[in-house]
Amino acid sequence: MAIAVIGMLDEREPAIKMLKEEIEKRRHKTILIDISIGTGGIVPSLEAQVTEDDVARAGGSTAEEIRKMILKERDKATSIMSSGLIKKVLELHRAGELNGAVAIGGMTTTIISLGALKALPFGTPKLLISSGAALPAYAGKFAEYFGTADITVMHSVIDTVGLNSLVERLVINGATLFAEWSKGSNRSRNVEELP
Repeated sequence: MAIAVIGMLDEREPAIKMLKEEIEKRRHKTILIDISIGTGGIVPSLEAQVTEDDVARAGGSTAEEIRKMILKERDKATSIMSSGLIKKVLELHRAGELNGAVAIGGMTTTIISLGALKALPFGTPKLLISSGAALPAYAGKFAEYFGTADITVMHSVIDTVGLNSLVERLVINGATLFAEWSKGSNRSRNVEELP
């Protein structure tokens, strides 16, 4: 089983790559899921096992259509990507390939990934490293996810674009927390099995 590493490669490839490598150093497999929407300035060198086009198609569109849509219909585009991500993550989990998920990014990654994190069964490790999830202005929007789901949020405080010593520390802390947490998850029973 593997841990899904979710993020926008066209915006945050250095942090995503480091997170992936840090989790793998801790003897976990990873499945990289790219949720890029075409607004970032990076041409990614990493290859995702689940591409942005896979996610868009699962949501009923294509990556090309999302890139065109994002400028005028941002909410619709992020909704399609969120829907597609939910389907892909649950598909992997039901196939027994996924033991947890960690997403890293800003506000758009937060909006796209929260539905998928919430959709995973209770007790499945879920971590969101976000510069936007803890902002008071969005508390109402995110309450539906955090109030009824066991999603752990690591407020990054700073933006995670590029790498510097602060971002590196966040990534290492997130990978360490998540890897240790996942070990316990492997030993625990599913909620359905509890008396």
